[in-house]
Amino acid sequence: DADAAGYYYRWFNNNTGLIAGENNQTYNCSKPGCEKWDNITCEITPYDGYENGTALNASIQIDPYIPKVLTIPNIIFYEEGYNDSINLSDYVFDVDHNLSEINWSYGGNTTSLTITIDNVTKILNITADLNWFGNKTIILYAVDPDGSVGFNSTLVIVIGVNDIPTWNTINVNPDIGNYNTSLTIITVNAVDVDYDNLTLKCGENDFNWNLCPSSGNQTVPP
Repeated sequence: DADAAGYYYRWFNNNTGLIAGENNQTYNCSKPGCEKWDNITCEITPYDGYENGTALNASIQIDPYIPKVLTIPNIIFYEEGYNDSINLSDYVFDVDHNLSEINWSYGGNTTSLTITIDNVTKILNITADLNWFGNKTIILYAVDPDGSVGFNSTLVIVIGVNDIPTWNTINVNPDIGNYNTSLTIITVNAVDVDYDNLTLKCGENDFNWNLCPSSGNQTVPP
């Protein structure tokens, strides 16, 4: 009819209660009465001053806040050591819940690492497999009672240490005994978990050690 058209607005909470009065174009959801999980619906009805048209609805759900996991510093410790100094409550906040209500879990590349989280104390403990060192990126997840999940990653750095070589086998043929003056063959096999190159030293006592020959005989004074 070429009549001037206008719009009429109404707001509902969970499709039951009128919450914003008549014909308000906006609704401030920060006001009391607008809670998480509520469905807020705006009903818009066109009219031309004589008759109303068909109303259309648009709805949104008020989701709870997601826990915010802050940046967690690199976690560093020495090979065959451990780290249990990280209190995860220091790295999260949640508007809806106390930090004691947050449950933590982990993921990512955790091969060669043993990770435990005490969800009472919120302490994270990490150890590395025996003789392993290197870097791993792990992900820490914070879950609140609403099921909302926040997460962040951190780098675990395990610093290698120089392990002492160990004897694998020592064979003496024949047995030296107390008065043996004949040639005695001593076969040794040492290993190093760090895969370092090993050299052997020979001597007659704790203070007289020289580099062993790669072959041939080593004479030790009686």
